[in-house]
Amino acid sequence: MNNEPQKQQIEETQELGSKVKELLKPENLIGPFNSVQDFMKSLWDEELLVYEMATVVSTSDRYISVNSDSSRRWFDEEYFKVYNASNARKATKLARVKFRYPAYTIHSDIDRKINWILNSKEKQDLIELLKESSLKESNLTNWEYAILQFNLEAFPEANRDYCLNLTIAKQNQMNDNEPQKYWLPIDLPMPDYTKL
Repeated sequence: MNNEPQKQQIEETQELGSKVKELLKPENLIGPFNSVQDFMKSLWDEELLVYEMATVVSTSDRYISVNSDSSRRWFDEEYFKVYNASNARKATKLARVKFRYPAYTIHSDIDRKINWILNSKEKQDLIELLKESSLKESNLTNWEYAILQFNLEAFPEANRDYCLNLTIAKQNQMNDNEPQKYWLPIDLPMPDYTKL
């Protein structure tokens, strides 16, 4: 297996990251910004998003997305985002919910959204929403579509067809050194999110 293209892509991503860090130093910001957070907030306010999120589903009061960083080591820490509004910009609360077991990932948010701990009704609503057919891919549930989008965003070498055919059974036959063994399988059972 030739890892040269992957190594080159990682090096290019790291180089780009270094350039972005340099541009975001306070002395390099153009405009009336007191901090990098103020600058990033201004980009959000102007709808010039610095980062992208793959929308899984959006309703009048919920927005679920995946936003994964290919440079992270994700195994066992994969999560999706649930917002309390129809899109991330309007939301005041954000829950980061793990894919593999019922738990939250808690950390600071650049837009200072409140870390959202779902109540019983909100947990049930989330489960029902994830079980519904995806509006983007009718042969998938929103749960499966979230898995697909996560893999496509987190792993630059991923392709749609491969991700749709990656099952737990196939992963169990893989060697530990095969990166796909640690991707989210499309048939990953949804955890019991009532236990969040």
